[in-house]
Amino acid sequence: MLVKSNVQVVLAVFIIVFCFYALAFLTLDNDIRIVFAGYIGSVIGFYFGSSRSSQLKDENKKSNQ
Repeated sequence: MLVKSNVQVVLAVFIIVFCFYALAFLTLDNDIRIVFAGYIGSVIGFYFGSSRSSQLKDENKKSNQ
């Protein structure tokens, strides 16, 4: 059974893999590369962000289940 938090993790990994693939193998303008790099940073920052707010993230995940 898929839980909402599992779907979020799978989606985040998919986004990161796709962005790294686009940065490595596709010929893109520099502006688009900056957007993909920023998006990767946002996704990674959300899941591996500051430990000060990790307790709040855990509480939000528990309340969403």
